[in-house]
Amino acid sequence: MEEQYQAVPTFLPAKPKPRTIVEVVAIDDPEPVKCQSHYGFNMPEPLNPERHGHINAITPAMQRCVDKWDNQEHQHDLPRWLMKKGSEIEQGEYVNYPMTWTLDNRSSKSWDTVVMAIYACGNDVAPKTITDNGVGVRHVGDMRVELKGVNWGEVSRKYASDNRSILYRFEATVRMGFADENGLLTVKLVRSGRELGTANFMVQ
Repeated sequence: MEEQYQAVPTFLPAKPKPRTIVEVVAIDDPEPVKCQSHYGFNMPEPLNPERHGHINAITPAMQRCVDKWDNQEHQHDLPRWLMKKGSEIEQGEYVNYPMTWTLDNRSSKSWDTVVMAIYACGNDVAPKTITDNGVGVRHVGDMRVELKGVNWGEVSRKYASDNRSILYRFEATVRMGFADENGLLTVKLVRSGRELGTANFMVQ
């Protein structure tokens, strides 16, 4: 019998891996699209003074969270800018970024659908946070990720430190690119070759 769980996702970085461009759609003689903004999503990181100590020093409690998998404190308003302003992306190609979610089976919300917010910023220098005043970050839309049908038996799991819930370490890849020369931004979430979510935004 398939197990039914409830959870709130915590977005966390996977082990650092280089970003890569992978051609996935064949287009005849495509013209590259120049990014007019930075495009990405937010993904918490462990608080690390060496990487962003100047941010941590002023981070309010509301922007911090604890990942139950390793019980480390994270800051959750840090953006991942997959596509940088001024860079050129070939139509039909994607920038890939690995990510990890920690899911708790005692949470009050359903795992069936997870919403991932997508952001853009037109500043020349990409901001280091999403919520700081004056950084110019705008919310361009959301991607709905469907987790129905995922084989949870293939996902790493362990008991939480209080032994009251089971934690799942869900790994996937975010893919972001332009679908056409007009700047139609396409975002996908893929796991084991299966597309779990996709969304399109006219951003340019």
